Amino acid sequence: MALDNTLICRTQASDDQICEAIAHCCDAVAMEEDGLLRYTSPGLKGTILRSTDFSKKLTHETYGFTPTREFLFRLDKFEGFQSGFNSMLCIVITLIRELVDDCVLQIGEDTPVLLRKNKNILLEISDDDQNRKAMLTKIAEGIGDPYAFGNIPEF
Repeated sequence: MALDNTLICRTQASDDQICEAIAHCCDAVAMEEDGLLRYTSPGLKGTILRSTDFSKKLTHETYGFTPTREFLFRLDKFEGFQSGFNSMLCIVITLIRELVDDCVLQIGEDTPVLLRKNKNILLEISDDDQNRKAMLTKIAEGIGDPYAFGNIPEF
């Protein structure tokens, strides 16, 4: 079983810049024969996609920015979870701090937990889930932008 998470973002970074930035966070990152960038680490498999027209429209209507890339994170739910989770956190923090303008991080299918716009971060309120609150705080502090807790609209 796997847990899927997605970072939808606006960036002008090239494929090479992305690969170079996240290489220290995972075991391998490379362009595959199908033209997609993929990255792997114990407990984590990921793919980097160019945003589709549908995703661009939906994200713009919901969050007010037009994305260019989507980073898909597939975490192993059991074996290797912690290692994969740590790699995902490293990738997310590195990307947002170094290469990404505006973005939204979704956990599961479509639950937004972090929204960054104009170098300000909004973290989804999670009074009943202290682990998630701690994770989001760690991400925000790793990025270094001002952050607050509030409600993030869903697609």
